[in-house]
Amino acid sequence: MSQDPTNKTTTNSITTSSVKRGVAFFENLVVVAIVLVLIHTLVEDIANMFSWSWTSRQILIYSGFLFDLFFSIEFLLRFFNSLFRGKVLHYLRDERGWVDFVASIPLLVFNSAPAALSVYLGVSNIATAAGTFGALKVVKAIRIARVLRLLRFLKIFRHIKHVDSAMAQRHLSRIATTSVTIVILSLVSFSLFSNLLAFPDLGDTFEEYTVEALNSRVDANLDIERIEELASLRPDILIFRRGGEILFSRYDNAYFSRYYGPSDYTYLTFENGNTEVFIDLRPILAHNAAADLLHFTIIILIILACLFIYGPHFASTISDPIQIMRRGLGEKGYSLQVLIQSRYKDDETFSLAQSYNENFLPIKDRHSGETEGGSIVEFDFEDVKKFLDRE
Repeated sequence: MSQDPTNKTTTNSITTSSVKRGVAFFENLVVVAIVLVLIHTLVEDIANMFSWSWTSRQILIYSGFLFDLFFSIEFLLRFFNSLFRGKVLHYLRDERGWVDFVASIPLLVFNSAPAALSVYLGVSNIATAAGTFGALKVVKAIRIARVLRLLRFLKIFRHIKHVDSAMAQRHLSRIATTSVTIVILSLVSFSLFSNLLAFPDLGDTFEEYTVEALNSRVDANLDIERIEELASLRPDILIFRRGGEILFSRYDNAYFSRYYGPSDYTYLTFENGNTEVFIDLRPILAHNAAADLLHFTIIILIILACLFIYGPHFASTISDPIQIMRRGLGEKGYSLQVLIQSRYKDDETFSLAQSYNENFLPIKDRHSGETEGGSIVEFDFEDVKKFLDRE
């Protein structure tokens, strides 16, 4: 019994339609995830600036890991799909696959995964764990690397249209991508070079000042009264501990457990390691978060400027005139003139548009005999020469 070709065609059509719907759903999901990760990044910095509870910040760290994992999987899916189709170079270059990579796998491996793992393995009681000032530099470098997440936001430009112009979309995307990438690479490079060249930063200055201030006051005869006096002068001092005994604690363990994580403090040792002083690092983290917010704001302003200033400018001065002239050359009965902007009348686009308005459109109106398909009007060589004359 032969198979009905109509049923086979219908089945193939349904399968193709299902695949297209699946791809469209995935693309929309990626766009939603990009917007959410942008909001997440801003909220995480606000949480550090205002010292939200450790539980809230843990949720943000875990959700950041999930976002980076999602984007890493997305990149691998797109990469292997392009690999199977033999279009890896096209994906990495023309479809900005390098943005997908830079803003996913490196952040997952060097940022969110270690952060989530350290939170999972961390100790919440500040009196039983400690960090180091050296960790501040690592945290700073990681936080600057998080700016790379904003590269994901540029994927949304694929879904932005200016008068249905592929050229406008491509130029808008290229300008935004280049501008944001330069800013991000400058920030990351400055952070790396400052660490390699041992430039002093806020953490170094804070450490030097703290050690110098405490060295002159911490000795074997330090009593409770002097400790409390010192703590009143230095609000960043959280705990004094000598020989395992806590001599001073600014807060109780319940407060520490609620508001402090392993990266929110460090400690210094004195008197051959017998005396330990725990120092609050949250002011430094808040300072770094404020700097990140400034970086994010600058990048967002660059993107918005590309979208709402450069985009319309490009459309009105290049793609719109070209679109009008293309339709006038190819469509029957279309005789709309290009509006010549006096400020840009010497630009090549408007110089050509002026010849189009003054020479071609009168020719088109004079010749009533268009082709049957209406693809283009007929005129002789002298008409072409007149059209190209820019006097």
